[in-house]
Amino acid sequence: MLKSRFILIFLLSGLLFGRSNPILQEADSLYALRAFGFQPETGLVDSIMIDRAIRAYEKAVNASDSSEKPPVIWKLMQCFYYKGNFTTADKEIKKQLFLEGIRIGERALKTYPDSPGLHFWMGILWGYWSEQVGLLTAGRKGVAGKVRHHAETLIGIQDDFAEGGGYRTLGRLHDQAPKIPLILGWPSKEKSIAYFEKAYAIKPDNLFTKQYYAEALYDQGQKERAVQMMREIIALDSTVHGIAEDAFIKREARHFLEEHAESL
Repeated sequence: MLKSRFILIFLLSGLLFGRSNPILQEADSLYALRAFGFQPETGLVDSIMIDRAIRAYEKAVNASDSSEKPPVIWKLMQCFYYKGNFTTADKEIKKQLFLEGIRIGERALKTYPDSPGLHFWMGILWGYWSEQVGLLTAGRKGVAGKVRHHAETLIGIQDDFAEGGGYRTLGRLHDQAPKIPLILGWPSKEKSIAYFEKAYAIKPDNLFTKQYYAEALYDQGQKERAVQMMREIIALDSTVHGIAEDAFIKREARHFLEEHAESL
């Protein structure tokens, strides 16, 4: 029954993406099924569908005209972000998956330096890679500067891309990046609030923005508002970003409320 249901979803989702590029249509349809085998206990999914999506996007990149390539490439990068976050708990595997996405983006930006999607996913992948190696190590390697560069470039090209993704990335960067004397002195938790406000104004329903903004607000003393935003995330009963993505954010929100219960 489950297999039949996913086959039906696959066929129906294919109709939503048009017929102009059948290879890209197949890739998009497979990506729509990325949460296949989702396990609520671990937050992980079976890698079969995202692996198929990766292979399909790789074919789609080769089959696309030059002007059509950038969005296909950043969708491929998005797959490596998803696979790294939701198919494994192994830090080394995560690092390699994020780095593969980064390598793809670095090559593509040489030809398409004005693609908002490429800059967005470069910032995201560098950020998640940093979490695996440790923020201090990443800071010493200059990764924070890379993330800032891509986020600021994205804002200059299209500030509402990915629902304010450039502002959201900068907000998270300023909130999380450690200050390292003589190496990294510019991160500012106060500035993070200003960036999150801009992202939130563009799309207040984006759960990533809401979670990150709430965490920053709490640290700046706005505890009641932060708690309310986290409770709104947990109470949501519709799917916003995806099954695994939403489950992860809700788990983070619950952990936040549990961690700070005594001070509320």
